[in-house]
Amino acid sequence: TFRVAAYSQAAQLWGLIPFVGGFVGGIWFLAVQIIGLREVHEVSYLKVILSLLFTFAFFAILLVAVLMPLATID
Repeated sequence: TFRVAAYSQAAQLWGLIPFVGGFVGGIWFLAVQIIGLREVHEVSYLKVILSLLFTFAFFAILLVAVLMPLATID
C-alpha cells in the first residue's frame, strides 16, 4: 500500500503544466492509485473505490466534527 501511494505521487508532476496540469494530475493520481491498490491487494475495483470513498468520508466527518465547535457564535 505504501509503495502504491508513493508511486502514485509521481502524477503530481502534471501540476507543472499551467491551468490543466493540476486537473490532469489529480485524475491520473486517482487512476494509478486505484489500479495499483487493486493489483497489490487482489480485490475488485469496487472494493478499492469504496475503501477510498469511506476514507475520504471519514476524514471529512472528522474535519466537520473538529471545526463545528469553533464555528459556534456566542
